[in-house]
Amino acid sequence: MIASPLVALLALATLLGTLGREPAPDPLMALGIILTGSAAPLLVTLVLLGSALGFGSLGRGAFGGAASPWTIQLGVGLTLLVLIALVVGALGLLIAPVTIGVTAIGLGLLAWQARSVVWAEIQPDLSRVWWLALPGGALLLVAALSPPGWLWDSEYGGYDVLSYHLRLAQEWLASGRIEPVGHNVYSYLPSGMEGLFAWIGSMTLAPTGGAG
Repeated sequence: MIASPLVALLALATLLGTLGREPAPDPLMALGIILTGSAAPLLVTLVLLGSALGFGSLGRGAFGGAASPWTIQLGVGLTLLVLIALVVGALGLLIAPVTIGVTAIGLGLLAWQARSVVWAEIQPDLSRVWWLALPGGALLLVAALSPPGWLWDSEYGGYDVLSYHLRLAQEWLASGRIEPVGHNVYSYLPSGMEGLFAWIGSMTLAPTGGAG
């Protein structure tokens, strides 16, 4: 059911990746970059989303009767996971045993919930949804696989990404703690996404030597 939209997504992402670069790379090369570059991140993303769904199941009693309970459960779970990442980081416990263990707890909660799920009743008709999501999905896929500053000159060579979004995550990962740093005023913000980036880095045993 989802094979055709998935093929179309890859084709559109390949087109965007080819046209968005000067000189334009060979389309097969662009497709190869997309496929090889997205394999590992996709696996990590699925693990993280699965864990978020598990944590979201803790509040299922409050929204189980909603029209789209799984969508709400994912949103609630992601919110909880971000809060957990920030609290764990603030306690100085941003280390692999903790992040992997907490992520595994979320997956365990999802597995426990799956015991009583009638899967035939929740299979969605993905065709129309996927077709509507194709343009945005393809753009996000290409952007996620592009070096910072490569796509948009308006970001001044990737300044925000390199000085804030990824830089803070690297520094927090290196110190094992989420805390304000004196040289970056943005570190005093809640920084939920940056905290989650650091969480992913810890969970996947990312190197920390370049964050000095």
